[in-house]
Formats: sequence, structure tokens, C-alpha cells
Amino acid sequence: MLSLLAPFVVYNLALKVSDVATSQPTGGGEGHGFARSLELMRSDVFFNLGYVLLWIALFAATRRKGSVRWTVVFLYHATTILVVIVNTCAHQYLQENGTTLDYATIAEWIPKFDEILPILTETEP
Repeated sequence: MLSLLAPFVVYNLALKVSDVATSQPTGGGEGHGFARSLELMRSDVFFNLGYVLLWIALFAATRRKGSVRWTVVFLYHATTILVVIVNTCAHQYLQENGTTLDYATIAEWIPKFDEILPILTETEP
């Protein structure tokens, strides 16, 4: 279990560090500083902690071998892959647009997905 959770946490925090580092002002003003950077990463740290504790609790609750254990293993892998994909997409969206990918943005895209699809799949030369 830790062989998937450890890289997951490191990857998520590395994306956040990258986001915080690229959002720092480059002019003559003050940067974020270490304390401000930690404050910006706090929600991600708590999310990762909660995610790890959730799966540890679920695996502890299904100690016995059987179909329930295999269902938890499948859900664990599927959920982790989904969270990594969403975090990666949100990071890429922030890098491209300078704004966060939030629920309002996604809800706005859903009715006109056929118009948005060419923009999303377009590659730069």
C-alpha cells in the first residue's frame, strides 16, 4: 500500500510546490517567503494526510482475504489514478491559464463540451 501512497503524496506535493514557485512575483516586490509557501500548501498537505488515513483505515477494516478485500484494492487503485489525473489536469490548467480549475469552470464547460474539445486537444507547434 505504501508503495503507491508514498509516490502519490510526493507527486501531489511536487505539483503544488511547482504551482507556488511559478506564482511568485518576479518584479522588485517581496516574494511569498517560506511561511507563505507553506500556508499555500497547507490544504494539499491535509488532503494527502486524509487520503492516506482513509485508505489505511479501509485496508485495516478489510484484513481478511476475500472479495471485499479485492474490491477495496481495486477501488484504491482506481481512485488514486483518478485523483492523480485530476491533479495533473488542474496543474496544467493553472500553468496554461493562470487561474485555478474549479467546479464553476467545469460546470460551465459541460453544456458546451463539443465547442471546448478542440481547444483542449489543440497542441502548440
